Amino acid sequence: MQPTWTVTLSGFLALAGCLPMADAPQIVPLTPMPHQSSAALSPPVPIPQPVGPSRLPVVMDRPQPSVPPVPVMTLRPTAQPTRVPARGATDSGLFFEADWSDAPADGEPAWFLDPAKTSGDHPYWLSPGQWRVTRLTTPAYTGLAYQASEERPQPWLSFRVLQRPSVPSRFRILATVQGVSSPYLQSPIGEISIIPYYLDPTHYMEVLVTPAHLGIWLADGAEPDTDRGWTGVHFLPVRTDVGQLRQVTIDVDLSANRLTVAAGDQTYTLTHPFLQPDRGHGLAVRAAGNTFNLLRYRVETTP
Repeated sequence: MQPTWTVTLSGFLALAGCLPMADAPQIVPLTPMPHQSSAALSPPVPIPQPVGPSRLPVVMDRPQPSVPPVPVMTLRPTAQPTRVPARGATDSGLFFEADWSDAPADGEPAWFLDPAKTSGDHPYWLSPGQWRVTRLTTPAYTGLAYQASEERPQPWLSFRVLQRPSVPSRFRILATVQGVSSPYLQSPIGEISIIPYYLDPTHYMEVLVTPAHLGIWLADGAEPDTDRGWTGVHFLPVRTDVGQLRQVTIDVDLSANRLTVAAGDQTYTLTHPFLQPDRGHGLAVRAAGNTFNLLRYRVETTP
């Protein structure tokens, strides 16, 4: 397509030599601009379709075109594989740190609970999933990891909830995850959900690692594969490829209804009335029919 030019009368006269060029306005080419979504999220970041478990953000006013899947990338070779330690350099303020060596080989750690196996009624889409501690040897990471590996189409979600009598009202989560495969949803890595505020499988606030962005979602009576109960709160332009280690830091202060997320060079802070203390909140991780590795999971109390 050839660019279109706009020239004012004074600009035309300047070109013809009737006016000094310094007095003439600048001629600016007008090039066609791609269609922009009317989504009201701030800052305006492209949001791939689907976002979340085959759902659209409720803040959108029209369906969004599908974005082609992110090409599968090979792992970046490194001189020495990165090893994420099971223990931090210091235990100051430590509330919990996962030590995968405490779990049986190819089994599950005792400190994570599967809500699908608890008593009572459960949504039809709540799946036990397939989770296990396994040893990895990849260019990006060598060591033990907690792996979710049930690959199936939506609507199916699988949770693991940290078993602790209570969670402090001020805390920090340090998590490192690695996407592996997702043939049905948000290929190539799918959704990797870190949940800093969990009430039950339909009520929580999550930080979602996806191929194109890192999103903050509120699930308030939510059901997968629908837009019912989902609110896309904010999205950061943080891309995560297959095999890449994605480190996420989440700071929570429930007394101020505040949550801060940091990943890569991006940081975002929000306040939301859903984040209330004394509601029996917990911490969790969630899979959505994909395979991923949880390499590090550390929780610290903060002043």
